[in-house]
Amino acid sequence: MNMFSYDTFEKEGKYHLCGGGVNLSNYESNYNTQSEAWNNEAVTFSENKTLTNKMINSSNNYSYGNEVEYIIYGNSNEKNKKSAYGTIFAIRYALNLPPEFQENWNDGTLSGMAIAIESASSGIIPAPLFKLVVVLGLTAAETASDMQYLKNRMPVELVKNKDQLTWTYAGYSEKAVSGKGFFYSDYLKLILFTKLTGNNEYAVYARIADVIQANMGQKISNNSGFVMKKANVYYSAEANLKVEPLMLNLPLTSDYSGSVSDGIIGQIKYKAYKGY
Repeated sequence: MNMFSYDTFEKEGKYHLCGGGVNLSNYESNYNTQSEAWNNEAVTFSENKTLTNKMINSSNNYSYGNEVEYIIYGNSNEKNKKSAYGTIFAIRYALNLPPEFQENWNDGTLSGMAIAIESASSGIIPAPLFKLVVVLGLTAAETASDMQYLKNRMPVELVKNKDQLTWTYAGYSEKAVSGKGFFYSDYLKLILFTKLTGNNEYAVYARIADVIQANMGQKISNNSGFVMKKANVYYSAEANLKVEPLMLNLPLTSDYSGSVSDGIIGQIKYKAYKGY
């Protein structure tokens, strides 16, 4: 996650450079003011660099803004992002249900409306059913609002309380961004972790190799390309070390210990593999 780009990579970086004060009304102007700083290697290079010690940008990354999604899903860029946002929507919906029920289920206005609907429909639409549909709809609206924050590179509280909801039966109320929630990239980490703990571990590693190969290939000046399977990614070292009798060779010691015929009293065999 630290060495590959994703859909919100650049604007999340600019959000952190802003140091707060960003919301849905002013994020574009705030991000624009940080464009020069973001492209300044001296400012962002410590946390914005590839495996080859270059800045993560469209020049150094073959599929800039799409890499982590490809590593997770392995389809086209469009399908990968739809899958990522779809999964995140499902997560946010499940997390938003409890506070929405807590806030709205006993709302007096909603309860009165539900009773009126039940009476007008002669009991065909029970009051609890009407309330359930309304709460589920408000949860969908709340989750859609969360997605707007995430798509525009702002964090959303992972688990909200009822006071942090933007959509209730009383209406819409935009809340300030606390900066302590989960970003889009945090959800990608969660999804990636689940992929690595399942049966798709090898496929994920293979797609990481694909991304590295594509990034390296565009840097080859003689158009010979770069093939990952021909790259050396580890080395082996083997040695047979002979230990000399350091103290026994001293004149004082040799008078008492006698001679050491071959000058060797120990051997150490060493063999190791190192990756990089």
